[in-house]
Amino acid sequence: MSITIANTTFDNVEYDQTGDVLYLNVGDPADAVDFDDMPEGHNVGYDAAGRLVAIALLHPQWLLEQDGQITITLPQRLDALQISSALKAAA
Repeated sequence: MSITIANTTFDNVEYDQTGDVLYLNVGDPADAVDFDDMPEGHNVGYDAAGRLVAIALLHPQWLLEQDGQITITLPQRLDALQISSALKAAA
């Protein structure tokens, strides 16, 4: 099973029913080396290159029962390639 969010396909999906946590990973979960929190309390993980590779959704079953949906806000990260031309132009 896989889940696609924001153009990232998470092919390693595990649900911890006891803790009500859904773990979504691209490949090996150990590839996530940098982490951020979402405003909703969920967590995201990035690999060494800064690519989104993991999401941990906290209490997804409870949220679906309460709201019928899960809202997530992914942190926005800009890498050097995305802003390098603007930095060079300002110099």
